Amino acid sequence: MNTTLLLHHVIGAINLTLPIIIAFYVFPSLKKNVLGQIACACLIGSLIFYIQYTSTKNKEKSLLYTASGECKKNLDEHIRACNIDPKNVNIKYAYTAGQLGLSMFNTIVVDPTLCSNLQDDPEAAKVQSIYDNAIAPQLPEQDKARLSQIKEIFSPQAQSFILKHELGHTHNNYSHKKLIIGGVLTVAATFAGISSGLFALPTLGTIAAIGIGMFVGGSADVVLGYSSNFLFTAQEEKYADIFAAQHSSPEEIHAAADFFEQHQTIVKDYKKSMGLLGKLPSTVLTGHPENEVRVAYLRTLATEKTRTA
Repeated sequence: MNTTLLLHHVIGAINLTLPIIIAFYVFPSLKKNVLGQIACACLIGSLIFYIQYTSTKNKEKSLLYTASGECKKNLDEHIRACNIDPKNVNIKYAYTAGQLGLSMFNTIVVDPTLCSNLQDDPEAAKVQSIYDNAIAPQLPEQDKARLSQIKEIFSPQAQSFILKHELGHTHNNYSHKKLIIGGVLTVAATFAGISSGLFALPTLGTIAAIGIGMFVGGSADVVLGYSSNFLFTAQEEKYADIFAAQHSSPEEIHAAADFFEQHQTIVKDYKKSMGLLGKLPSTVLTGHPENEVRVAYLRTLATEKTRTA
């Protein structure tokens, strides 16, 4: 695990521990029975859900650049092809650090620094200018090279497929599901930390019990988070691929498969820079299917669609 991510989890464990300590100090009866411990864990889970929901909403509102002109009309056609009313989807432009596309509730983020067919939209040009003048000069050369490699292989047909993939997330309410699961996992991790801390309290004292509770709760949060990537996020990613394939031509599906096949080399090089964390499978690390697996089922879907056309 890299230092930044480890520090993030440590800070998260501390932030969760403080309100628990305060709650037990103000209401000591909470720690005397399991129901009280569960109630405290549920309150923390609800707090995390609220924070993440608010944060996502604020990110959605902070996106300043909206698709316009002919590019907007073209994007709307892709949305209609998925049997979705364009009025129900907000297409925004923003730099995604190589994530290809993002979905937040009913907002789809398209990255003009990676997509080659948005040059005529002045709103996309603003994002490109911000990237060229403010973001790119701060990026390590390795990251700039990775983004350049992605843009080189990201064909217009593959871009179309990725847009429909993100629409699949919106259609399946992925953002809401992810937030709910995050809250539930926080409840489980918090309860594990509370239980272990209270178990250690009589024999090891307050300071040691707090440390044990933080360690167990933080570890449970990490394990459950990566397990969620494998058990939930990876499945949602596949559902979004299937949704996109249902509303794409065989040529677009093949283009997406070709892209992910070439993208695999970029991913492998990038994961090498992540140290021990990069050893994890993509389904665990990010929740995205392994590119080899993704390429195989996309080509199968394209073949089946050609056969039934």
